[in-house]
Amino acid sequence: MQWYQPLQHNEQYRTLVNSHLTWLVEFGWPLRFLYIFAWATIFMLCLPTKAARWQAVPLGVWLTFGVAAFFSSVAESVWLWIVPGLSLAAVFVNRWRTMQWPKLGAWFVPMGVAILACVIVLSTGKGETAINGSKNRVVVGKNVPSIWLIGDEQTLGNYGFAKSLRKYLAEHPTDRSIGIVRSLVYLPDDLSGSTVVVAGSPEGRNRAKMQRLASSASRLILLSPGYDPQEAGIAFDAKIPVEVLFGEFSQSSFLTAWEETGKVRRIDGAGDFFPTWPQIVLGDAGP
Repeated sequence: MQWYQPLQHNEQYRTLVNSHLTWLVEFGWPLRFLYIFAWATIFMLCLPTKAARWQAVPLGVWLTFGVAAFFSSVAESVWLWIVPGLSLAAVFVNRWRTMQWPKLGAWFVPMGVAILACVIVLSTGKGETAINGSKNRVVVGKNVPSIWLIGDEQTLGNYGFAKSLRKYLAEHPTDRSIGIVRSLVYLPDDLSGSTVVVAGSPEGRNRAKMQRLASSASRLILLSPGYDPQEAGIAFDAKIPVEVLFGEFSQSSFLTAWEETGKVRRIDGAGDFFPTWPQIVLGDAGP
């Protein structure tokens, strides 16, 4: 929803309303291959034969279950796997008893189906978007990020903050890439030449990490910091520019302490939540 849902849509979903696609998105490529291979293998094993026409029943059960999971999230329920599991066990017992297994060449069919499906997904999605994600990072743009944002839900929002960024970039195209993480732990080691934006009080924040940011980044922006200047441990006479931004209507208990540093700038029309944070991060609202 954050990174790929059309900007004009605001429906919120817990999953993709498709058990197969939800799991394929969450898996890495090896598990994606094995998942598709497993389903194709089950269909192959359940194909009825002259000696076991009854296997059409397990095949029908698995087809029905697979189709239902394609249009809903029903496969999340362990209980719904009982009947398909028992029907597949019956097929295994019968094939083991009669020793009627698919020939060696037949096993290349589910393998080929899995490979083909993975290739189609990979080739279809490659190059279509400038948004790329990994386990701990999201990078918006095709270049090495020159801006790193450490997000905080209370300051940027949980669902809409990414769509705010996408909307802003659609209206103001730029060659700059933005890296987004939820913890300071996931920032790259080399931050030279980068603008680092720390929103609220994100995960992994401590005095040592904040001092590292102030000494290695070229610009440091603190959006409504949820800690006092002593906790940050930043020398405000450092060479790099440090900006501390609070909303005009901020109710933060840390505001007074930060104002004493002389680095605070108030953002008009904002409180402790920044709906226009992309403008601030990309410099449009900067000095």
